[in-house]
Amino acid sequence: MKALPIPSDFRKIYKHWQTLQTVENQYSLKDWIGCISNCNVLIESMENDFFGYYYRGLCNIKLRFFEEALSDLEKSKINLMKNKFPKLMKEYNQDVELRIANLFRKERKYNLALKRIDLLLKEYPDYLNGYKEKAGIQTDMDNLQSALDSVNQGLLNSPKDQELLKFRKTLIYSLTTKQ
Repeated sequence: MKALPIPSDFRKIYKHWQTLQTVENQYSLKDWIGCISNCNVLIESMENDFFGYYYRGLCNIKLRFFEEALSDLEKSKINLMKNKFPKLMKEYNQDVELRIANLFRKERKYNLALKRIDLLLKEYPDYLNGYKEKAGIQTDMDNLQSALDSVNQGLLNSPKDQELLKFRKTLIYSLTTKQ
């Protein structure tokens, strides 16, 4: 009996998957440079790759190369939209948007950060991390009342979320003791 030949595409996909496993391992081990190098391999072998741009963007955030990180995350978002299984990628879509907003926050571009968060929450109104990030940005801007409103919106979706409840107590205390 003769073994069936393995299609060349399968070999390419398997090699790509192995490289992705290496990338994820390097990222978890905080080997940012090695991870970026393997992300480049992923991107070169498949230009529409989501994970290559995603992990390279995450590494660039860790290395504080914010412009490069933003570019990579925007490209990963574009590639994510091309995915054949968008429902499977929902969490990544949320994560990418949140990280882009957080990048703007780190650069103190608060209005851009809030625009991204608002778009995220419009698409995913039940996404608690969006409300937490929005309230954090508003706190950075010293807009405590708006931050409290954002926390309360999040609590409507998840009334027992301990992080939001603690954040709310802190905001109420700050608002009532502020001169």
